[in-house]
Amino acid sequence: MRQDAYALANLRVGYEQKNYSVYLFAKNITDTHYYSYKTDSVRGVPSDPRLFGVRLAVNF
Repeated sequence: MRQDAYALANLRVGYEQKNYSVYLFAKNITDTHYYSYKTDSVRGVPSDPRLFGVRLAVNF
């Protein structure tokens, strides 16, 4: 099976201190559709959709 070439764009911005960090992130910003695995013209594993999130971490 073949598929057209594709490009993915991800983004992460944040702030770090000695004991904690905060990040905002986005994955697959352009919501590109592709197959990460494909067995034939009917079956396959589609790409993950666009995702936004926040990551908080505390270090002890």
